[in-house]
Amino acid sequence: MALSPDLGVALSNEAAQRLFGATQGRTFELDWIAEESRSDLQSLQRSARGSGNRKHAVIRLLTGDDSTTLAEAFVLSVGKTRQTFLIVRSLNSSWGSSVDVVLADAFGFTLAELQIAKLLVEGKSPADVAVQRGTGVQTVRTQIKAMVAKAGAQSLIDLVRLLSLVCARITEQSTLNGVRWADPWGNLRRIERPDGYKVAYSWTGAPDGQPVLLLHGLSLGYLMGERIERRLREAGIKLIAPCWPGMGGSEQNPKLSLEQDDLVAYSAVADALGLKNCLGVGLATGAIHLLALERARPETFGALLGISDCLPLTRKRLSHAPLSFRTMLRLPNVLPKALELVVSAGFRNVRRKGIDWYVERRYHQSPVDRASCDDVEFVPLMRNWCELSFMMGPKVFCERASQRWRFKEEQLLDLPVSVHVLLGEGEPMFDAPYFQRLEESSSELTIERVVGAGELLLHQRPKLIAQRIIEMAAIVRR
Repeated sequence: MALSPDLGVALSNEAAQRLFGATQGRTFELDWIAEESRSDLQSLQRSARGSGNRKHAVIRLLTGDDSTTLAEAFVLSVGKTRQTFLIVRSLNSSWGSSVDVVLADAFGFTLAELQIAKLLVEGKSPADVAVQRGTGVQTVRTQIKAMVAKAGAQSLIDLVRLLSLVCARITEQSTLNGVRWADPWGNLRRIERPDGYKVAYSWTGAPDGQPVLLLHGLSLGYLMGERIERRLREAGIKLIAPCWPGMGGSEQNPKLSLEQDDLVAYSAVADALGLKNCLGVGLATGAIHLLALERARPETFGALLGISDCLPLTRKRLSHAPLSFRTMLRLPNVLPKALELVVSAGFRNVRRKGIDWYVERRYHQSPVDRASCDDVEFVPLMRNWCELSFMMGPKVFCERASQRWRFKEEQLLDLPVSVHVLLGEGEPMFDAPYFQRLEESSSELTIERVVGAGELLLHQRPKLIAQRIIEMAAIVRR
């Protein structure tokens, strides 16, 4: 797994998720590290922050039932960016016959040396190897010395690391570039809708706290980051986050329109949890879904908070955006088939090159958002958001992009509840006169312009967002 210097999970495979709950976006303490290895990891953390010079360590991880597993941890700087990660990689891999073939071919290991290599990778000491092979310790040390020379290693530790990496590379079938979303809060629940399909939701915060329904957007996942979530937890708030149909464990009913499917899914969650007059928080287009839910299920919300752009699209607004951004948003209306081709190509590139390929192209034209993407502490959030979005597949992605155009200005004129929108002035379609006109036409709509922020407002202004949620939750609680 890849961790930020503060131990936020940026990337993890299935084993890390199973053993340590290492889902993208989670921030670790040190309780998963064996006591004798914690100082080693802390040294690497200092190096990752630029105040140390240690780059590598072999550590022991706690896997439950008082057992441990061996792993290597090292500092990795990514390309020409400022991003630095701690990579933790297991040194306990299954040893198959293919590993013997590779080591014999690459290093010329004899049968006896291959047997010793396997025992070393399993964590055995030279003395343990001697006992298991029925020979003397000095004989084993001589054989290991020959193996170190054949492999071009510097020491026994270096040899074990090399052998383990070869073994892991051969036996590990998954790759780091795959799109594998997992619930970052570790509380995913699935309930059955009236039509028999399942809807998934997760939660975080105070277990018995005031419920706040949080809904993600098309490209903004529901993970808000530790700085926001910690403050909400301390304020006694429980965030409840459903997943859109077709994403994150929620099933899509193909017989329904997107809008109908959404309402059935979110209503099922609200009914099951008994939500009434609570605060709804929508991330980008998620706010549009919540407004539709309030119209279909009155008194679900006492107020709505929109974070990032959730306002109607217009040609004039599009004219403010960079050309590539403007073109992508126009395609659903003018050339839907072209949109499908572009999105399908994008999905293929994400599978082949990884999430970072998408992030670089999505936010590179906004200086303030680009700076957020270069912040290593933001990477876990961004990766989790993107992995959630790419679960739906290119066809549904295109349908969701078209759905945005069906939200019209008229739907803001007679709002059933008060709606407050936080909008960064660095948004690609920021149009101050248009926003002022919207506010003047609806007494229940307020738009708060946030200086020095863009689309990635969640990362750029966490204190402000936490403060607004706490304030609005207090108002609806009265």
